[in-house]
Amino acid sequence: MTDTNKVEPVAVTKALFCDMKSDKDKSNFFLSGRGYETGVISSAIQNDVALAYQKCDNYASALAALQAQLAKEIENSEGLERTARAAEMMCNDLMSQLAEAQAETQRYKDTLQDVRAHGTRYCIERDKAQADAARYRALRRGQKWSVINGVGESLRAEALDAAIDASLGEKNHE
Repeated sequence: MTDTNKVEPVAVTKALFCDMKSDKDKSNFFLSGRGYETGVISSAIQNDVALAYQKCDNYASALAALQAQLAKEIENSEGLERTARAAEMMCNDLMSQLAEAQAETQRYKDTLQDVRAHGTRYCIERDKAQADAARYRALRRGQKWSVINGVGESLRAEALDAAIDASLGEKNHE
């Protein structure tokens, strides 16, 4: 098994995350900085996510090696029962570690999804505020002229501002 603290990134120049097929490719993608460059992940967590994918790759490789060793021992039939118990224990341990790494990866995915949702909500609120500001500017245009409200009363200066704010407040509550 390789040391999980020594992950060697592979040059990933123009690849996208959807091009990554293995856990090792995904780990290298994030370690190269492409995850942040393409907007897939925050730079603050991309190394942690890369490490989680590297752990998944290491556990899968170790599990495959153990399965190959077990198959060889079964063929040779020497110490079959003892080897099978040891391999089963090791496989169970690796499966547990793999499940933990997958859960950790899922937590990072959930965090990334939350960050994207907050960003989307911010953009929607910003767009609404810009539309309201444009509407207000269109009504006022910096002039000090009066406007007649729906019941025939003349609105000037502060009264006009209050009427626009009230209209915007009703719009925001809808």
